[in-house]
Amino acid sequence: MVHKHTQTALLQVGNTSTVLALVRQDGFSCHVYPTTRDSAAELCKTLLADSGLSGVDELYLGGVVPHVLEELTTCLGQVSSAPVLHLLDARLASSVIELRYDPPGSLGFDRVCKLLAASHLIPGQDCVLVDMGTAVTVDLLEQGRIFVGGLIMPGEQICLDALGQFTAQLPGLSLAEAPLLDDLQFGQSTLACMYQGVRQMTRAGVNAALRQALARLPGAQVLITGGGAPGFLNDAPDTGEIRHVPDLVLQGMAVLAEMSSV
Repeated sequence: MVHKHTQTALLQVGNTSTVLALVRQDGFSCHVYPTTRDSAAELCKTLLADSGLSGVDELYLGGVVPHVLEELTTCLGQVSSAPVLHLLDARLASSVIELRYDPPGSLGFDRVCKLLAASHLIPGQDCVLVDMGTAVTVDLLEQGRIFVGGLIMPGEQICLDALGQFTAQLPGLSLAEAPLLDDLQFGQSTLACMYQGVRQMTRAGVNAALRQALARLPGAQVLITGGGAPGFLNDAPDTGEIRHVPDLVLQGMAVLAEMSSV
């Protein structure tokens, strides 16, 4: 995609996981790894030990954990067999999208990538971008080129972690252990009450944000991404049709890579 005769890969460093995506003509072939915030060297070893980087000529890196990115770049740069490294610069997006943010350079890398991806997926159109990730974000893009604002909420796991940390008797819980509950069912155990409360709070918050966003941009296309997106969509949101784009950040990273290679 970036260079026709080389194998290009993207490395997206997130708060919860790191995604290595080989760029194909029809999309991405992905390997997912846990993000080790305290030891990027361990993540580097995992990447080199796995077959994911085999045959990769150029690797474009970006993400939302700066010190891991910096350490990864240093670590991989010391390996003779590693691909050519390119650290993506989100500021390049300002040539395509008007970023109304204060200060302008503080808009998160992942949010910039989603805006770029949307501007290419549905050029010239209004859209609302929802990311059900570690944090939940809702961002508005007007006419495919003007970022007019957004919001950030804690994701479900963060909420569960906070309940366990800041109360004396509630336990720390993982979303992976969440029981299957009907949408309107009230919990009959502490664990079920916690899971259902966090689930309902997140859904209500996102739906309220979407209603407000669509009042600002009537008829806008809504795109959703992030690990929590399938569960949210399964809950039959009440704000109309939503398009699920699982690789929205990667698509934006690919656009940035193209821009940086010009």
